[in-house]
Amino acid sequence: MNVVEDIHEIVMVCDRFGIIEEISFPLVNVSDYFEVGQSFLNRVDSQSMSKALTFMLELNNNKVASNHEVNFAVNDIIKRIYFSGYSKDNQFVIIATTRADSFNHFHEELMKINSEQVNQFRLMLKSKLREQESQTKATMNYFDEISKLNNELLNSQRELAKKNQELNLLNGELERLATRDPLTGLYNRRLLFEKFFEEKRRAERLSYALALAVIDINHFKKVNDQLGHAAGDELLIRFSSLMLGMIRESLDFAFRIGGDEFLILFANCNAVQGEAILERLNMEFAKLSDIASLAYGVIEIDKDCDVDLDRCIMTADSLMFVNKQGSR
Repeated sequence: MNVVEDIHEIVMVCDRFGIIEEISFPLVNVSDYFEVGQSFLNRVDSQSMSKALTFMLELNNNKVASNHEVNFAVNDIIKRIYFSGYSKDNQFVIIATTRADSFNHFHEELMKINSEQVNQFRLMLKSKLREQESQTKATMNYFDEISKLNNELLNSQRELAKKNQELNLLNGELERLATRDPLTGLYNRRLLFEKFFEEKRRAERLSYALALAVIDINHFKKVNDQLGHAAGDELLIRFSSLMLGMIRESLDFAFRIGGDEFLILFANCNAVQGEAILERLNMEFAKLSDIASLAYGVIEIDKDCDVDLDRCIMTADSLMFVNKQGSR
């Protein structure tokens, strides 16, 4: 259909009242003035209304009307539009342009239009509309699918974050079980070697003293025999809490190295200072039990010499044994 292919402005199919049923507008500057379902007469400037009605009357009576000039007012801007049209079975095919030099071309093409071409034009518009609707639906389905996948991804990320949190908690619990005594919560013998050499290097770097104390609970077996193992466990727990309350957090470290044997590693502390802390600990422990007592040995570690931890423990243990013999 030549008129559809060649026109570069706007083509409308209207009823006899000017209500637009179909529309094709290649150029936005004209299409802004028209809308399907409304009469194009609503856009006519008041001074040009008689011209527009004359155009419609001529179109209705003569089947063809061409070269009509009508002014339109939109947003306080006057736009001059040139109309030509063709009438068939109470339907009008109207061609509008803003270019005066298109008149002759429009008029020639208008004469070629017949009813079959009008129907082809309408079918073409409907096909385009269905195609656009199909594309819109496909696009919406695509975005729905993307949204669904995004939601699934977010849920997976939340689940993964939850699992990672649970894994971190489990790893933390495993680390605690591997390095802590399950009854008292003190560090166990496994961590003692790591902490000892770590603190030894720090003492060398910062040039301060390091002390080690070995502690034994005298007559602990009597507590178990006379009061029961539950009472013995309770005494160990209370003593551990008492010991932690007397040492400096993050500086000193307390360990349970045997059934009723404990060890304290003092940072920036000499043997005399360590002895003073153990004396206060012994006095407080006496308030916990009238059966058991403490025996301990404290040594100062030479920060400038290579030392063997087992040898240090044996030396402190020997002093503790002397203390134990003296307390009996």
